[in-house]
Amino acid sequence: MDKNEKFTVSKDMMLKLNKRDMYMQWLGIEFLELREDYIMTKLPVRDELLNNFGAIHGGVLYSLADITAGTLSCSHGRLTPTVDGHLNYMEPAIVKEYVTCEAKLKRYGAHLVSLNVEIKNEEGKLLDDGCFTFYRTESPIG
Repeated sequence: MDKNEKFTVSKDMMLKLNKRDMYMQWLGIEFLELREDYIMTKLPVRDELLNNFGAIHGGVLYSLADITAGTLSCSHGRLTPTVDGHLNYMEPAIVKEYVTCEAKLKRYGAHLVSLNVEIKNEEGKLLDDGCFTFYRTESPIG
């Protein structure tokens, strides 16, 4: 991160911005915590999100990870579209109530932002992990 660039976006501001994202709203993603280098979200389970085997669909989990990591990436005030994302599906997401997603800032460079993500079930068991990269534009969010 540039010495002059600071964590400028509050959780309330990110919530306001993300209310315009109809896909995120449809998924039902809730923001639990946002700090300079960390974010945690929650996805309540609904029948519409499940595959034929009763697990949360992999595409839904990928979307959760991308939206969570992307929100943290943008929280420094710049628009940061996804460059690359990788998610390892280690356990089926057969859950009763919800999953959480945590993203941790790995590197905030001059042009690229790298983050690690983890998706866990309601008992805290790791289901998926991965990494995402975003491009820092000059465009302010908002």
